[in-house]
Amino acid sequence: MDFARKTVFIPKKTGKIDRYGPLRIFLIRRLKTYIKIENSQIYLFNLQVTKDGETQGLTTNGIGWIIRETAVK
Repeated sequence: MDFARKTVFIPKKTGKIDRYGPLRIFLIRRLKTYIKIENSQIYLFNLQVTKDGETQGLTTNGIGWIIRETAVK
């Protein structure tokens, strides 16, 4: 995420082109607050902590589930 340029980098793993998406100012403010509170080191959104104590990032399936559950509510 580039807060100065108000963009987020979205890499494509399947050989397609990488993209940049816009970030709105209210989202930037919320993300900065979240980062300060959570103090994430590797992943922005942590899914869980393994038995070894390592954090795992949120997967695309996890994001899809959150969107579906939010849409239902």
